[in-house]
Amino acid sequence: MNLGSFDFKEMMTAFMVLFAVIDITGSIPIILDLKQKSGKVHSGKAAIISFLLLVLFLFMGEGLLKFFNVDIPSFAIAGAYSLSNRNDFQHNYFQKRCCRR
Repeated sequence: MNLGSFDFKEMMTAFMVLFAVIDITGSIPIILDLKQKSGKVHSGKAAIISFLLLVLFLFMGEGLLKFFNVDIPSFAIAGAYSLSNRNDFQHNYFQKRCCRR
């Protein structure tokens, strides 16, 4: 991407990938359960820690992958597999916690 120009298609692609990965709507039951158990969710603290991790991996992520001898396509496949299992976990978690009869 040229830094001097704005590529709308690339921005929308990044937005859709991040929206699918973050999946806040799928995490709502887990967040509500945490709030019920602990009484308070520290959203500001979680946002700061998340931002610091984001910046850390922005600058050190490629070096970390090289250290473990993992290439980007392999990492992408592992990430896709992990995301597919996360959706199963969230579904099972929701069924166990929220839909008891």
